[in-house]
Amino acid sequence: MNSKTVLIDAQVERLVICTLWEETRSFGAKHGRSLLARVQLTAGDFAGEESAHLFRVIEQAISAGRAPALDSTHGPKLGEYLQTSAFLPLEPMDAHAVRLKELSHRRWMLASAQRIYRAALEGEMSTDELNRLYQSEAKGTPTRGVPFRPLSATMKEIQQHLHDVADGKKKSSVLTGFPIIDSYTAGLPSTLVVIAAMPGVGKSAFEAAIIRNMAMRGEKSLTFCMEDRSEWLAFRLLAHESKIHQAALRHRSLDGGQWQKVGDAMQAFNGFGGNILCDDREALTPTQVLATARQAVQQFGVQAIFLDNMTSMQFSHDPDRRGDLQIQDFLRDARGLAAELNVPFTVLAHVKRRPGLDVEQIPNLTDCAESASYERLARVAYGLASVPGREAIAVRILKNTNGVAFATVEISINPKSAMADLEMGEVRPSKSLSVVPNA
Repeated sequence: MNSKTVLIDAQVERLVICTLWEETRSFGAKHGRSLLARVQLTAGDFAGEESAHLFRVIEQAISAGRAPALDSTHGPKLGEYLQTSAFLPLEPMDAHAVRLKELSHRRWMLASAQRIYRAALEGEMSTDELNRLYQSEAKGTPTRGVPFRPLSATMKEIQQHLHDVADGKKKSSVLTGFPIIDSYTAGLPSTLVVIAAMPGVGKSAFEAAIIRNMAMRGEKSLTFCMEDRSEWLAFRLLAHESKIHQAALRHRSLDGGQWQKVGDAMQAFNGFGGNILCDDREALTPTQVLATARQAVQQFGVQAIFLDNMTSMQFSHDPDRRGDLQIQDFLRDARGLAAELNVPFTVLAHVKRRPGLDVEQIPNLTDCAESASYERLARVAYGLASVPGREAIAVRILKNTNGVAFATVEISINPKSAMADLEMGEVRPSKSLSVVPNA
């Protein structure tokens, strides 16, 4: 965006703010509400942070039924802003709004074109993938119609959703296969889900069990194995089915009885293994991950996405693009993809080591390396810890936007396969993690 465009944006934004301020102060909050309903502006139409903030200040005052007034919180800024704009000719608000919306749309188009340009420049996407990215961006074109609608319209959609679920036409979540957890969170909902734990606690064991449970039900999943190649999952599943320890499968010569068990396990695996898809490529870019996930869902019927260690992705090294903001943008896009395609997008997150936190303590979301983004964007999050003296993990629901949170469930770990196995019961809220037997 060149300086001329920025200058024009700033001028138009001042005109909008000044007109809204003056008319509301002169004619009252009722007039201001009518004005906003007619021009249909939102804070997202403003490019400048200050102008967007001041628009919200005025909008909130109008919504509360009062004319905007300066106070100690925002008064000096608003007063200074209005003074610098005093020379601007005030025209009908509608004309300013139309111009601001047009500029807002142009900014969106420019940002979309830049995303496509960067993806094409990286040379890591095929022509088909670039075309799908283009189509996705085109579908996301912001509409400039009425920004609101009656709740009755939403209720009709919910009614249709209920019928679709009852008829088996739609699933809004994927069951983990652990009944207590599923009773609280409905499994993995179609949004951004986080599984957080310190290294070696059991994130992969929990993930592998969910993937197996899905596959046994005939449901497909895609796992991005950027930290370890997909052999990690294959060996665990083979050990689980054959009941032979992973160490023996990996490093020892098998005897006749073990070969028979492996053969039977392979035959069993062939019955559901086709439902487990893995991407072994290393250092994928966010664009590649999202494009592959979209392809897996749309072309291969995948019903859940798993990303094993997001920090293994290849983010831009551009000094002008902050790393934490790149991560936040990726997670926001992943959540949007999950909602659009109606599949859960699950990220396995490492927890930072800090004084007082060990593998036997369940972490909080704030302990994650990307905690700010997870807290803001995840809709369901699980925290894992080792259970002292037992081959088990404690799984706590750290966040559940639409249900119960902070319940903790103990799940056994199969020592031969290093996979989560059976729920042992719900844990009472105590430091000892004592178990409440299943009813």
